[in-house]
Amino acid sequence: MDFDWMENTIFLRRLNNEERELLSETMNIVEFKVGDNIVSQGQLGGTISIIRSGAATITYSNKERRAYVGKVVSGGVVGEMSFFRDHPVAATVMAHDVCRTYQLSREGYIRLLDSNQQLVQSLFTYIITHMANALEDSNHQLTSGNNQNKPLI
Repeated sequence: MDFDWMENTIFLRRLNNEERELLSETMNIVEFKVGDNIVSQGQLGGTISIIRSGAATITYSNKERRAYVGKVVSGGVVGEMSFFRDHPVAATVMAHDVCRTYQLSREGYIRLLDSNQQLVQSLFTYIITHMANALEDSNHQLTSGNNQNKPLI
């Protein structure tokens, strides 16, 4: 686990040895090859993935078409909506490059919460900030008319 990256990107502070050990025990490192789905629309959620390296495309499908929604890169978060709402995943996120992710399951979250609430607060502040930025970007695209130029897949 790249703790320097996590400290500089997610936690914005140095982690002590106990926190590093706890993160190693509660988060999994999962690598995806080009074309692998990190999450698939409709699957049951329950895991948050933070993209450590690589990039992935986000698509949404309905009965009529599949539309390109956006791209997620290093530092991006996927699966958070289904994790928080306990609903199926809303869109497919497919690795565009080889993607290395840090994944936190519900079970890992509960263990983290029971062990170190400050760490959970920092992690979820990062995730909520990411969600707010994504919503702001979507609002900007909708109001600027840029959404008409998104390619359909």
